[in-house]
Amino acid sequence: MADIRLEDMIPEEAQVVLYPNGVEKLYTLKKVTLEDEAWMARVFGQEKLQKIFADVDMQNIAKIIFRQLTDKSDFLPREEKTYSDEGDEIVVRVTGPELLMRSIVGKKHQLEVLQAMLKIIGASQPVLDESEKKLVESAKKKTARPK
Repeated sequence: MADIRLEDMIPEEAQVVLYPNGVEKLYTLKKVTLEDEAWMARVFGQEKLQKIFADVDMQNIAKIIFRQLTDKSDFLPREEKTYSDEGDEIVVRVTGPELLMRSIVGKKHQLEVLQAMLKIIGASQPVLDESEKKLVESAKKKTARPK
């Protein structure tokens, strides 16, 4: 996949459907600004940022998506009671990006979210097509069963 260079992009606002608490809701992602670019460079570094998109790293993409949400009210960090792997009740802090990842269901939906992400950073259609191909290939590899 060709490198994604921020300086070559024309960002646009995007709409994306997410499923907070299992309920479908439409969200707006603001287009990436100079401040956002600086944040991404600071948090990820330029090389890692390019790798995030090349590898379709949804965990880190979710952090960027969370930052770009115009309405974060459904994804505010919180503490939740759960159980450890040993069966002990514990309290864990769930971050906004983690809650956002819970609202993305299935590979097809991941692709839709990724396309919205690429639109807000200004990726061209060929980059979108290549990312879609990579995500589909990744899904096939993960679901392939040995004979």
